[in-house]
Amino acid sequence: MTTIETPQPDAAASRPATPYFVSICLIVGLSGLLFGIDTAVVSGALAMVRATFRLDSDGEGWIVSSAVLGCVIGTFASGWLADRFGRRAILRAAGVLFLSSTVASAVPPSAIVLVLARIVGGLGIGFASVVGPLYIAEISPPRLRGRMIATFQLAITVGILTAFASNALILRFGDRWAGDVQWLRWLLVDEMWRGMLGACALPSLLFLLLILIIPESPRWLLKNGRPDQAKRVLIRLSGTGDVQLELASIDRSLTTQTGSLSELFSRRLRRPLVIGVLLTIFGNLSGINVIMYYAPKLLATAGAAPEGAMDGTVAIGVMNLVFTLVAMALVDRAGRRPLLLTGVGGCAAALNTAALLFAFHVETGIRLLVPLLVHVACFAFSYGALGWIVISELFPTRIRGRAAGFVTMFGWGTGFLISQSLPRLLENLGGAGVFGIYGAATAVAVLFIATMVPETKGKTLEEIEQFWSSRPAAPS
Repeated sequence: MTTIETPQPDAAASRPATPYFVSICLIVGLSGLLFGIDTAVVSGALAMVRATFRLDSDGEGWIVSSAVLGCVIGTFASGWLADRFGRRAILRAAGVLFLSSTVASAVPPSAIVLVLARIVGGLGIGFASVVGPLYIAEISPPRLRGRMIATFQLAITVGILTAFASNALILRFGDRWAGDVQWLRWLLVDEMWRGMLGACALPSLLFLLLILIIPESPRWLLKNGRPDQAKRVLIRLSGTGDVQLELASIDRSLTTQTGSLSELFSRRLRRPLVIGVLLTIFGNLSGINVIMYYAPKLLATAGAAPEGAMDGTVAIGVMNLVFTLVAMALVDRAGRRPLLLTGVGGCAAALNTAALLFAFHVETGIRLLVPLLVHVACFAFSYGALGWIVISELFPTRIRGRAAGFVTMFGWGTGFLISQSLPRLLENLGGAGVFGIYGAATAVAVLFIATMVPETKGKTLEEIEQFWSSRPAAPS
C-alpha cells in the first residue's frame, strides 16, 4: 500500500460540502427510499393477499417476514461483498434486486412465488441497509456525517410514507384510474394488492439508472491500493483543499489494521461489536416492524374501518418523516447519546401505554393511534436515524463493511422473528402481551445506551478508531 506522509490526521474535519458531494448522498439515499417502500407497502396489501391465497396466521407471517429473511441473508453477505468488490458495486446490485422483486411481486400466481419475490427484495434491502449508510459515512466530513447519514433514514421514512399514501390512494381511487382498461382493473381493482406491491417499479428503475454515476468510496480505493483514484474522488467531492492531508490520515489508519474478519472479534474491538449488535437488536425489539408492517391490522383490531385504518397508517408515515427531519437538524449539534436516550425512553413509554390500553380493553382506533404515533416519532429521532449513524461510525475502515453487515444481520434476524411471530402472538397473547414484551425490552435498552454507547459527534472516523484503541481491551 502507498503511504502518504503528513503530520496531520484530521484534515477531513474542514472539508467543504460541494454540490457534487450532496448530489451523491441524495442518489445513495434513493436506496433508502426503495428500502422504505419495500418495507411498508405490504401493510396495506396484507389482508387482500391473505384472502386471495387463503392464508392462515403463519402464512400471513411469511408474506411479511419473507422480505426480512432476505434482509438477514443480504446483510450477512453485504459486508464481505462490499469489502471485496466495493461499495458502489453492491449498491448497483441492490438496485437490480429492488426492480426484479417489484415486478415479480405484482404478478405472482401463488403465495410461494410472492414469498420468493419478497426474499429477493429483502436481499436488496439488506445490501442497501448496510452499504448505503457505510458509503455516506466514508465520503462525508465529520461535521456533516451525522446529518448526511440521516438523509438515508429520511429517505426510508419518505419511502414508508410513499407506500402508505400509495396504498390509500389505490384503495380510494383505483377504480377511477383503471377505467375500462382490463389489465389496469386487474392491478388496481380486482386484485388491487398487485398494484400496491408493484408501485415501486418506477423509483426502482430511476435508482438503478442514477446509481451508475456515483464514484467509489475513496477509503475503499485507498484500502485496495488505488491512491490516485482515491485522490481524484476526494477532489471531486470537496475541491482541492487538504485532500493530501486527508489521504494521509486514512492511510495511517489502514496501516495499523490487519483487515481480517478475526480482528472484528479481537479484544480491542469487542466493545464496539457488542454495542453495535445490541443496538440493532434493541432497535427491532422496540416493535417498530410491528407498527410499520401491521399498523392497519392493529387499528382494525381496535375497531377502525378499513379506510380509517389506512388513514391512520398514513398519519404514522407523516409522523415518521417529520421527526426524522428533527433528528437531521439536531444530530450534529445535540449529539448521538442525548437523542438516543430521549427517543428510546419515549418509545418505552408509548409501548407500555399501548399495552395498558389493550389490558383494560379501551384500545379504540383513535386511542391506540396516539401511542403508536408517539412511538414512531420517538423511534424516528433515536433508533431510526441514530442507529445507522452509530453503526457506520464504530469500526475501522478495513473491516467496516464486514462489521456493519455482521452487526446489522442481528437486527434483521430479530426483525424476522418478530414479523413472523406477530400474527400468532396476537392470537395467543393479545395486544397487551405483545406491547408489554416490547415495552419491557425497550426499557432495558435505555439502561444499555446510558452505560455503553459513547458520543461520536464531531470526531473523524480515524479519531473514533483511536478512541477504541486507547481504551482497555474488553475481558476475554
